[in-house]
Amino acid sequence: MAKYLPPELIINILSMLPSKSLLRFRSVCKSCHSLISSPEFNQTHRHNFNKFNSRNLVRCCLWTDKKEVYTVHHNDQHLTLDAPIDFPFNLLRVEYGTIFFTLIACCKGVVCLYNERSPKNEILLWNPSIRRKVTLTPPSYRPELTLVFGFGYCENSDDYKVVRLAYDRSNLIDRPEVEIYTL
Repeated sequence: MAKYLPPELIINILSMLPSKSLLRFRSVCKSCHSLISSPEFNQTHRHNFNKFNSRNLVRCCLWTDKKEVYTVHHNDQHLTLDAPIDFPFNLLRVEYGTIFFTLIACCKGVVCLYNERSPKNEILLWNPSIRRKVTLTPPSYRPELTLVFGFGYCENSDDYKVVRLAYDRSNLIDRPEVEIYTL
């Protein structure tokens, strides 16, 4: 069938499919694997799929069950449920109860989470569609500093970036220390 369709049409069709389907299609043949794994296709897929499939991530903290529940909803009038997502990380227990991750932001299907109570001060980049995560371990800061985070995607470098600002609470007039983390 592929010999009857122009390659541009195949790329266009595949780029509108969900990530889970693409992961399965990689095992069809070597040419499918090569195409779907290429950086050019990944960029096309992120653009096309997000453009035509706008969705929202909803987070619910269930204090009684000590867990977080994430769901993905279509961006329509009724916020129709698309899929529930299993939160794959362990929650910490401290003397005050369960500590949840702080949701920094979502961008192009990747969720950025922060856990200031973890021993390593972890920042997690998590792709719920393919159930993969990357852990960033920035240097620890003194407790008197206030941390502010930002998360986004840079089209020029085709990379996700986490920005961390550290303000001294006693002197908020001074410029913050700025750190940028990339993958």
